[in-house]
Amino acid sequence: MERNSFLDFLDGYEHVRTESGRIAATGKRFFSRSYSGTMTQGKQKVAEMKIFKLGSLISRLLSYTSAKAYGAAMLAFGLLSLIISFLKDYGTGLGAVDTVTLVVCLLISGFAVPLLFFEEPLSRFLQDFVVTDYIFFEFFCIKRIPEREGARGIPTPVAVLLGILCALPCIAVEPWLMAAIIAAVTVLYLSLTSPEFAFFFSVLILPYLSFVPNSEWALSVLVAVGVLSFLKKAALGKRVIYFEQYDLLIGLLVITVMLSGIFLKGISSFAGALLFTVMSFGYFLAGNIISNRRLADCALSAVAFSAVIPSAVSIISFIRCCVTENVNAALQNGYKSTFSSTEELAAFLIVSIVFCTALLKQSHGKRRVLYLLVLIVLLSALVLSGEYLAYLSLLLGIGAYFALKAGALSALILPLLVVLPYLFLLIPSGLLDSLVALLPMNSDLPPSELLSLWGASFSAFFDNIFLGIGIGADSFAEEMAGYGISGAASSNNLFIELGLEAGVFALLIFLLLLAVRLRHRARYHSYVKNSQLSTTSPITSVAIFCLIAYGMNHYIWASADSFYLFFLVFGVGSAALRVTKRERDERILYYEHTKRVHSAAVDIELS
Repeated sequence: MERNSFLDFLDGYEHVRTESGRIAATGKRFFSRSYSGTMTQGKQKVAEMKIFKLGSLISRLLSYTSAKAYGAAMLAFGLLSLIISFLKDYGTGLGAVDTVTLVVCLLISGFAVPLLFFEEPLSRFLQDFVVTDYIFFEFFCIKRIPEREGARGIPTPVAVLLGILCALPCIAVEPWLMAAIIAAVTVLYLSLTSPEFAFFFSVLILPYLSFVPNSEWALSVLVAVGVLSFLKKAALGKRVIYFEQYDLLIGLLVITVMLSGIFLKGISSFAGALLFTVMSFGYFLAGNIISNRRLADCALSAVAFSAVIPSAVSIISFIRCCVTENVNAALQNGYKSTFSSTEELAAFLIVSIVFCTALLKQSHGKRRVLYLLVLIVLLSALVLSGEYLAYLSLLLGIGAYFALKAGALSALILPLLVVLPYLFLLIPSGLLDSLVALLPMNSDLPPSELLSLWGASFSAFFDNIFLGIGIGADSFAEEMAGYGISGAASSNNLFIELGLEAGVFALLIFLLLLAVRLRHRARYHSYVKNSQLSTTSPITSVAIFCLIAYGMNHYIWASADSFYLFFLVFGVGSAALRVTKRERDERILYYEHTKRVHSAAVDIELS
């Protein structure tokens, strides 16, 4: 046995000397282990308890309830809520129902009317239409129900009664709030029945979290429910959990962050660390749910298409500004659309543009035209965001895509591409500030102030090197006040901020995580390019690279949704790489590249 370094262990291979005298790789410690159907007899008895049987009964009733019954319940809720709101407003002397209540009640009632004409179960009704069948059962992967003679659902009179009961709280709360609560309960129910639904739905709502109260905690609840649903199905043998080197490293990263959150800066730091922990399960969901090319394409499509409406909002806002003011003034604005900041929008658009490019590359005919139009809309919104470093990150991403084709050399080329823009910092600060001021885009800090912020952040990092200063913007602001920095929410650098908040061990683990991913991409590129996921696998690495490049001058984990997006992309890439290695009857072909020998192949059979 030779040349088995720690990275070789993380790589999943042992190296041995072949009969020809050269070093080759074997698969005795392969890349991942899988777990499924691990329930003991005792746990299975727990699963058969009355409460679980009751849950199963309710699920069957809801599945086989007719479209007519659902329509009757919706109509009863919509009309009674409207009547209650009218009586409330009339009694208080307002004389008119507010517009939001009126629109919500009329929409619910309007959607209910067509359902009244169909006696078949709602789930079967949705399967009969191409669009709804694709959305609910192909895209969201909700299980189709079989036809069963004598299967009973909720009777229509009972459904009407339930609609009335749901409307009664509108006496105390607004109907739109009650409708939102019902919708949230429905989403959680579907997430419990289908972890795939939780995953894809979480992607689709990322651009709209700024409109949700306590959005970070709402997203964390959805992610947690999705994880619990997946674990339950894996325990029953209906899903497979893959444990890989990435899981180990992300787990260690979470532990170091939690230590900083628990022991430093009180409850606000702990809350930030807890959010960090839950959002990191975005990797778990993406990495385990995606098991074939169809699901990988669905993940790419979800990210790309979820950015279309926010991009359209930015374009419309720009056009309105051009009409009311002038083009020059409109170009100076940074359009954040539905996001909380232009930085969050830019990070999301970077991933969306990269994924849309992948979909464009592997599509044909009308689909290619569609993806091309979407790509143009996304690029336009990115330009209007005014985040010029996001443009630079995408340009570097083009170089990264071609660097990944260089095999082992990509391990050297990609880090060089990340630090390439910082050669501009060698220019005298006064001249650099003047050059940046000429750009017709908004920028957060002049280079001189950015360097000053980084200098203070480095000093704070070395003063708190082991556990860091605590998690979150409040911890950063409190600590940096002692270094003469005020008004800054972060150090504007992903690596500096991670090390500063969680300590040097968190930073080293994160760097090792990126090194392992880069090593995998460099070593496995030869069989990836012959895979059905030959586009998905490298393009996720490009997306990660672009986020890292953008994170060199922005703290891209400042919000929970951006952090979730990063590990979601990381999980998609991990799953795509794993699928490529299991495509042909659970066998892969590994090509070893050296300077002396062009290539040699070793078949590796997975256990």
